[in-house]
Amino acid sequence: MIALLFIGLFAAGQGLFQAFLLNSSRIQKSKDQTLLSLILIFLSLSVIEYAMIWTGNVSWTPHLIGFSTIAQFLFLPLAYFFFLENKNGKAHFHPIHFILFFIVVFQFQEFIFQSGVDKLAAASSVYVQDMALGLIDLPICLAFIIQSGVYLFLIARIKNKNEGILSKSIFRLLIGYYCIHIAHTTLIYFYPSSLQYVGIAILIMSIGAIYMISFLGYKRIDIIKEETTVKYLHSNLDKAQAMKIISKLNLYLQEELYFTNADIRMSQVATDIQVSKKHLSQSINQELSCSFREHLNNLRINYAKKLIQQEKTDRISLKEIAFDSGFNNKTSFANAFKKSDQMTPSQYIKQLS
Repeated sequence: MIALLFIGLFAAGQGLFQAFLLNSSRIQKSKDQTLLSLILIFLSLSVIEYAMIWTGNVSWTPHLIGFSTIAQFLFLPLAYFFFLENKNGKAHFHPIHFILFFIVVFQFQEFIFQSGVDKLAAASSVYVQDMALGLIDLPICLAFIIQSGVYLFLIARIKNKNEGILSKSIFRLLIGYYCIHIAHTTLIYFYPSSLQYVGIAILIMSIGAIYMISFLGYKRIDIIKEETTVKYLHSNLDKAQAMKIISKLNLYLQEELYFTNADIRMSQVATDIQVSKKHLSQSINQELSCSFREHLNNLRINYAKKLIQQEKTDRISLKEIAFDSGFNNKTSFANAFKKSDQMTPSQYIKQLS
């Protein structure tokens, strides 16, 4: 049991460390990596709870008792948003996906805020409670099964249309893990005497899930690295040269606000700063982690913000701001602004007022 405890704690530490790496990666910061890191954090904390309970050391961390029961209602909504973001980069969070989680938190609030001593005394009862939904008392395991069925169906639909990096591997992992988790939750509710044996099984599976997600997370970052490296495998451009090109590019674009020219082309810019188009593209990709067009848009959005701040909010014409910043139309301006700041220009103006 001591060996299992330390393996569980080591796996949880690995999961938390991988979550940190995913969320702080300098290679590519994206919403799907943040979502995957959140899944790892909740899973790691659940593993600590499982490890303490099923190895008889729960008195070390009494405040974590019941965490997995509550957090399990958050895993699949987060996984759903991960696959949605991985598919088309448009994972818009809607409160309806977290209703069941908040219901569980509300009904368990007394237990959540109990002292560690009281939680130890009621440790076994938290896993066999019913949820009051109007006139119906629904076993918590049944609520979890219903939620799991709905979200696994939704995720499967997204996955079938999704060619994103590693999405299929993570989907298979989710299916396996949740099938065992459903069995675990159901057995605990109807057969409390099986707590120890089933609990150890779910602890081992949770440890495996953390290592698999961590491995896939590392692999995902390696794939992103590899894609950039392979693309420029035979290039003779080194980092110092690339940084020099970026410096020349920015001086050129900032001169007389040339980036606001809607007709600007990378081929012409490369000619004007006397570098090859290939080296210019490589320098931007590797040093700025974006494309030439994205770099232009970032400069334009920052300039548009300055124009907005200089104007009186009741007189701002977004169409004029768009044209003055270098965009061909208001729609492309709004799309670029939202991609950069996760809000529309109108929302940004309201935020300033």
